[in-house]
Amino acid sequence: MSFKNVLKSINESFKLSGYARTAQELNLLSNEQLEDLGISRELLKLGASGYPWRTEIAKVIPDNVSQIKPATSSVDQTTVMSKTPKAA
Repeated sequence: MSFKNVLKSINESFKLSGYARTAQELNLLSNEQLEDLGISRELLKLGASGYPWRTEIAKVIPDNVSQIKPATSSVDQTTVMSKTPKAA
């Protein structure tokens, strides 16, 4: 085995160890917190082999968030904002 392969194996073991520790910490969160993060508890139970632990919904978010364009609205925001609230 060459030195390069040894380094690659060590790097891979550190990476998998990090995934396993991260999965352990994430498993301490509540179901609601995991859901907010878009992380699947079932995939977390698989440990490093379940990485990236994301639910299908979270996968539709692009890596580059700047690709998301703001929704346009036909409502004039200045009109909505200029109204004064009515007393209760």
